[in-house]
Amino acid sequence: MYFKYFLLTTFVSGCLISQELPGDVQLKKGVMAMYNYEYTQAIILIDSVRNTYPEHPGAPMIWVGAKWLKAQANLPTEQSMDTLEKCLNDILPIYESLVKKYPSDPIYQLYYGSAKGLSARISLGEKKWLQTLMRAYGGFTMIQKAYEDDPDLNDALLPFGIVEYYAGISPKIIRWLVDFYGLNPSTDSGLAKMEITTEKSEWAWIEAKGILSFLYLWVEDKPSWALRHTEDLTKKFSNNYYFYLLHLESLIRTGNKSEAEHYLKMNDGKFEKLTDRQKRWYFSYGEYEKALFDFTFENSDNALDYLEYAIKDYDAELDIILGNAYLLKGKIHDLKKQRKDAISAYQKCIELDNFSSAMKKANTYLLKPFSP
Repeated sequence: MYFKYFLLTTFVSGCLISQELPGDVQLKKGVMAMYNYEYTQAIILIDSVRNTYPEHPGAPMIWVGAKWLKAQANLPTEQSMDTLEKCLNDILPIYESLVKKYPSDPIYQLYYGSAKGLSARISLGEKKWLQTLMRAYGGFTMIQKAYEDDPDLNDALLPFGIVEYYAGISPKIIRWLVDFYGLNPSTDSGLAKMEITTEKSEWAWIEAKGILSFLYLWVEDKPSWALRHTEDLTKKFSNNYYFYLLHLESLIRTGNKSEAEHYLKMNDGKFEKLTDRQKRWYFSYGEYEKALFDFTFENSDNALDYLEYAIKDYDAELDIILGNAYLLKGKIHDLKKQRKDAISAYQKCIELDNFSSAMKKANTYLLKPFSP
């Protein structure tokens, strides 16, 4: 699970580079629309930049991002991956041509590397592991070369930070490979680079804050660190249901009951604005947040009902929330002195075998029952 997330974010984030170029104002409006779920408007804006400034380094890659996100919001996973592959096939020759035309301009190398790296997401879905690694690290080395040629490309720190963080929680062979590439295979170093991106980047701060919020909530178990980022994201992108969920969980887990209750009351209205595909994807996320709120503040039996819906109807690619749902279910059963049911829930959490902090907690409570 986590490797999929790592590949996706590394090379999508690489496309959001802070540059002052003709067309940037229009392109930035497209990016803001894209993150606010206004996909059709985003594509119109980005297309206008591509047509007016055909050599703009970022427009083709950001166009791919908008097209893919729109496909993910409306189509089954397999069809959305077909969209990604088709779009990448359209832009890879463009970047290849631009790199040949401007061999000394690192910005084109960076985007070309990002596009090549994102193609690894396709081979990953096809379970072509060798091709996945070749594409991923082929793209990454191009990004690294671009940064070496121009250390002012601060946005490259985001993919570097992700790679370092991933290596920091991975087996020794991965850490050795990352060290070989001249990076620090350390979670602390990775987080630090991503934090720098949130402060020094004009565009990539969006991805950086989203990724850091994810990690602080569900891997690092530092919800107060997530809160400062999720607050910014929800202010800028009020239609983004995923950012809303990140903020809601941050509020719940930092004990902000009144504000969390305010956000929870928004849920039904926000959920109804989603596409049918997004509703299937995020329904379980929303039910889990309701359960977490009830468990944290209300001490009611409703939490178990919400969790049953979250688990039964889970239809998201990432299984982080599913693991947390099983963990919370186990904790509730422990409090009810239903140890057999608690153990079953913890075991299902552990079976997901991802890098979340829920795995560690489930292992702990498997040996010793949870108590507040």
